[in-house]
Amino acid sequence: MADQAKRRGLARRLMGQIALLVTAIMISGGALSLWLLTGIIKDNLQASLAVTSAEYLHDLERNLFFVAETLKNFSRNQLVVNSLVDTAGREFYLPQLAEELSSGHHILDVSVLDFSGNIIFSSSGGRYDHRSHRNFQRTLANGTGYVHHQGGEGQGSGFLIFLQPIEYYRTTQGVVALTVDLVDFVKSAARQDKGLSYRLFIDQRAVYSDNFQADNAYVSLRNKDTRQMSYLHELGMTVEIGVLKKEYRQPLVQAAWRFLGLAVIALVVAVFIAARTGQRIARPIVELCDRVRRTSLDEAARCSPLGTGDELEELALAFDLRNGQRLQVQEELRANNEALEDEIFRRQIIEELLQKAHDNLEKRVEERTQELRASQESLTRAQAIAHLGNWDWQVGEDRLWWSDEIYRIFGLEPQAFAANYEAFLAVVHPADREMVTQVVEKAREKGAPFALEHRIVLPSGEERVVLEQGAVVCDAEGVALRMVGTVLDISVQKELEMLLVKEEERLSSLLALSQRSWASQEELVEFALEEAVRLTGSEVGYFHLFDERQEEIELYAWSKKTRAVCTTAEALSHYPVAAAGVWADSIRRRQAVIHNDYQALAAKKGLHEGHFSLRRHLGVPVFDGEAIVAVVGVGNSTQEYHADSVRQLTLYMNSMWQVLKRKRMEEELQRKNANLAVLYKVTEAVNKSSNLQETLVDILEAVTRLDFVKVEQRGVLFLVKDDKLVLAHHLGHPDAICDRFAADHQCLDFANCLCGLAARSGEIVISENSATDPRHTLNYAELPDHGHVILPLKAKEEVLGVLCLYLPLGTTIGSKELELLQALGNQIGTGLDNARVYEKVKALALHDPLTGLANRRYLELTFTKNLARAQRHGTPFAIIMFDIDYFKKYNDTYGHDAGDAILVTLAQVVSAQVREVDFLARYGGEEFILLLPDTTLSQAGKVAEKVRQLVESAAGVTISLGVSAYDAELVKSQERMISQADKALYRAKGQGRNRVVVA
Repeated sequence: MADQAKRRGLARRLMGQIALLVTAIMISGGALSLWLLTGIIKDNLQASLAVTSAEYLHDLERNLFFVAETLKNFSRNQLVVNSLVDTAGREFYLPQLAEELSSGHHILDVSVLDFSGNIIFSSSGGRYDHRSHRNFQRTLANGTGYVHHQGGEGQGSGFLIFLQPIEYYRTTQGVVALTVDLVDFVKSAARQDKGLSYRLFIDQRAVYSDNFQADNAYVSLRNKDTRQMSYLHELGMTVEIGVLKKEYRQPLVQAAWRFLGLAVIALVVAVFIAARTGQRIARPIVELCDRVRRTSLDEAARCSPLGTGDELEELALAFDLRNGQRLQVQEELRANNEALEDEIFRRQIIEELLQKAHDNLEKRVEERTQELRASQESLTRAQAIAHLGNWDWQVGEDRLWWSDEIYRIFGLEPQAFAANYEAFLAVVHPADREMVTQVVEKAREKGAPFALEHRIVLPSGEERVVLEQGAVVCDAEGVALRMVGTVLDISVQKELEMLLVKEEERLSSLLALSQRSWASQEELVEFALEEAVRLTGSEVGYFHLFDERQEEIELYAWSKKTRAVCTTAEALSHYPVAAAGVWADSIRRRQAVIHNDYQALAAKKGLHEGHFSLRRHLGVPVFDGEAIVAVVGVGNSTQEYHADSVRQLTLYMNSMWQVLKRKRMEEELQRKNANLAVLYKVTEAVNKSSNLQETLVDILEAVTRLDFVKVEQRGVLFLVKDDKLVLAHHLGHPDAICDRFAADHQCLDFANCLCGLAARSGEIVISENSATDPRHTLNYAELPDHGHVILPLKAKEEVLGVLCLYLPLGTTIGSKELELLQALGNQIGTGLDNARVYEKVKALALHDPLTGLANRRYLELTFTKNLARAQRHGTPFAIIMFDIDYFKKYNDTYGHDAGDAILVTLAQVVSAQVREVDFLARYGGEEFILLLPDTTLSQAGKVAEKVRQLVESAAGVTISLGVSAYDAELVKSQERMISQADKALYRAKGQGRNRVVVA
């Protein structure tokens, strides 16, 4: 029964396979068409989704970049940096700056933390704590901003945290943290295509979805490649965009049904064919499978004979043969494997021991080799630096050894030297050989050391002077065995001695050059040139300036005799180096060039008509650092020019250039001092007053009185506001047009005048004649023709205003004056910015940013005035201190936002009920102080009770109040009055709250 069941099962499988083959052949064409159609639709959909996904990601990246850059600018604000160490700054500057930063509806909190992690300021009252996150520590350590996601409960919640370091002198002092509502932020970049669904993932977790229903099936694309988008990549943020499957499946439904019908027909045909052959094929196959299964349990079992006489029978025989061979090979492999493992283990041990010994030996050899090489190299370098060599002469064998440095000094190669005493004497100058021989023989006889100077002759014919020093090594009987010593090259020292006289002459001339007071640069150059001609024994000389950037020579000065004998028309002109003859080779080669036979030079271009005859010539470039700044030349010396001539001329003219450079610097310094005086006068006017309008008047009056540029005492000053120029102040205009001028210029468009051009471009605008300049749109017959120079007043690259000055007709302004005008505009712009910031900060410094009430500082100023008035006139004066009952519990229950709302409501309720002369201030936290001038203690108690009842009914919370009053005998100071009111307030707390206690 089992075999029969197997045969039936195999027959069914064979029928299925045959049916499948026939079906596949018949419907392959239809399937291929369906597959191509599906691929086209899918590709189009995927391409559309990819474009939409990329655009969405770019929108998110751009929004993240904008928030991050805004936070960077906030962290670099000087007021934020100062607030890290200035307690007042935290109260005055940070709230306003943070309010401006968090104006976006998706920004929940702006916090400032110092380097230790203390929260300096939090716009949400410390609701968000970022100190435990690793990015906070990375920001402090690396000085680099980071952004990360902090999840909330469930999908569609959480925050984006931006961290940015606050740096002071390139040192991280603290961190600014910006908390952004993730959902609001993502919605700002979301697309509005209702046919698509959007899902946003951060680190594989869905944080936001739009138009997505979990019970619907979607065809979607998830874009994970955000490597080019730094902020999305850092957050691990990806987006999935999809479309409902039912919306694009309809074109495929009909084709699918036709395909199904064809498959059914093919299946019926295949089953009919397979049914006739399935049973016949199945029986021997099942039998063979059973026998193969038995061989897996019993290795001695056999699959043959099967009795079919066909390919299955051959398969059974082959399987039996293969099984026998497998058993034999397995046994042989088992034995070989055990032997091989033993041999490998033994060889590994031997190789490890050999390698260890080899490594130790190589290391010792390398260390010793390096020590010997370093010692030899150090000795060779030392001898080369000192030009000092050592020698060893074996007297008995007449064998001489020299160090490498001696060979270099004598100009010999070791292989070309006989290495004995006679070979040494052959190198000594013939005139000095007898002296050397006598000194050496005397040292050998007496066994005493020696020292002598003598000349040597190099193979090239050059002579050098050396200092020989030696000592004798004798045996026990006093016979010289060896002589050892040193050779020192002192040729340079001898040359220096010979040059000393010439140096003294040159230095004397330089002393005169540097100590004289020169009326002009030209006088200094003429004196130096005459001295250069004299020092080199020349007849003529010249000094020309050189512009290395333009490759151009300026004929600056000729010596007196040159001017007397030269009448060429080319004198004192400018021309390029390429047009100069061989006399300019010193510039091309960047070194001194000697022409001792000038007439024989083949490359010369010839002399101009009227030029004197030139026999010899020496040209030397003058350097300032690495740049050639001038060229000096002398000619027609009585003797040939040589290296000493080059040296003397080079040193003298380079020194002259330093004196000339100092003279230029003195003149430039005088000009800059004059410019600084101008800036000082303007700065003095800018700093004269902190009031913006007074500053504008002082600036215009100061600038029109300056004389560094020939400006008339007439000018106009505009401020920039919303692409308009608003008249701030003007002066110097005739009375007949003064009112009309002010009305015409009250508010100007940028595009209508020269001043608008300066405001748009941020550059200085100059007009030499207003009557003919088409850019000048407002003219008055009462004013004579004139010119204008218009300065944009900039601070931090922002144009804050425009200063228009009047110039006499046809006035031109040089580059130096233009540079000073630009500095003047920046200086005035900075002054305007400071005055504007001062007024803004002044307002912020005296009011509480949450409630709008006076802050503690403003309270102290007003308190002092009222107390002084009460003391001076003897009038009553009382104060009320109150705070909200159980305010901390209220915050913990409803949150800090609700607590802030209660503080604002309380301030509005109380402010609306007090007198105009009364003064309400936020003292700190939930505490408030109300100043009541001309009010007695009992009257103040009644006012306090009225305030208590009003707050309870209108604000929905209760308050406790303490009342105190000025007393000429007991309570006569501000501190005492506040202390009495504070104690009364705490007694009200102790008595059950929601009550008034009078001190």
